[in-house]
Amino acid sequence: MYNGEGVPEWFNNDSLRAAYYYTEAVIYAALEELDKSKENLDKVFEIDSLHPSAHHRLGRFLIAEQQYDKALLHTSKAIAGDSLNNDFLEDYGYALSMTGNYEKARGVYRQLIVREPKEPNHYRLASILYAATGMPHMAISILDSADYKLGYFEPLAKMKR
Repeated sequence: MYNGEGVPEWFNNDSLRAAYYYTEAVIYAALEELDKSKENLDKVFEIDSLHPSAHHRLGRFLIAEQQYDKALLHTSKAIAGDSLNNDFLEDYGYALSMTGNYEKARGVYRQLIVREPKEPNHYRLASILYAATGMPHMAISILDSADYKLGYFEPLAKMKR
């Protein structure tokens, strides 16, 4: 059904309209038309300023553009809206580390290790953060834990050496 303006009735529902614009943003991102993608994300934020997926996608764009302070703002909003999403948490941890918030970033990567114990990159990044903040013994401990959980993994073994 259409309303009198030639617009589908479902389009009057804010959450469906936000989902529509978010889907358009994803499509334009896949087509590498980032300006159109960002325009659609702006429309999402006009409807729902707390839309976690839109904040995550914009945070990813900003990370790619090396605008880490802005990326941190959006990735933190994504986490506030959906704290169980590991992709959101990974990008939040990355933005934290790139803005010098190493202690918070360490905590994020430790959470990721617990959530995804078979992902070697989380161990690698956590150990780098510990080493960078003057805690090499903890970096080795993280890598030992990776050895135990993952078995021998050459890139992590090289780091430990």
